[in-house]
Amino acid sequence: MFEFKGIDLSTKYVKPSTWDWLALFADDPCAPFELHVYDGGYGMLIWTYSIDDYDGYMPDELRIIVGEAVKREWRFIVLDSDGADCELFTDYSEEWPS
Repeated sequence: MFEFKGIDLSTKYVKPSTWDWLALFADDPCAPFELHVYDGGYGMLIWTYSIDDYDGYMPDELRIIVGEAVKREWRFIVLDSDGADCELFTDYSEEWPS
């Protein structure tokens, strides 16, 4: 049986600049990884199988999240304004506008 694992995270675990950087690659077939935006731009789905987490182009906090996802065999990462809290990652909520 195949187990499909992933994580749903609050956007507070990435910096606003990282969110904007990710948005540049949304639904772009030429992007360096597969990323889909949903819910009017309030959520993103990143497929971990499509990412080479050792490339130097990725922002540091995203690299940490991706590294943990690969280690735990999570197939996807959801970043959502209504996403879950997680003690594994740094909280950047103070950098987001209120």
